[in-house]
Amino acid sequence: MHKNIYKLKNFKVLFFDILIDKKYLDGLDWLKIYATLNLETVPVLAKDILLINWLQKFSLKDASNGFSILIDKQLREGIVIKPIIEETIEDQRLILKQRSPEYLANSDF
Repeated sequence: MHKNIYKLKNFKVLFFDILIDKKYLDGLDWLKIYATLNLETVPVLAKDILLINWLQKFSLKDASNGFSILIDKQLREGIVIKPIIEETIEDQRLILKQRSPEYLANSDF
């Protein structure tokens, strides 16, 4: 059963990825397509920056904490980190989801 973790009053669709012919598009490509089609994506916290440079400001755990960009005063569930150019390691997609410890501590999930 899915829960309405952001307590939205209406349905809202936010796009995250595009899979074509069993291959995910590179990050900037899917962002351009969504912008061209005027479709809303999940919030992008950073782009065009190396992960090592972005994380100089905070740890991965700390980066996952914070308030949602979508809903005022709502803790965000976490962050997803993926390379701007799609990569696979041993036929597995390179992608990382870090759940927010603050969110998990304050939820019933």
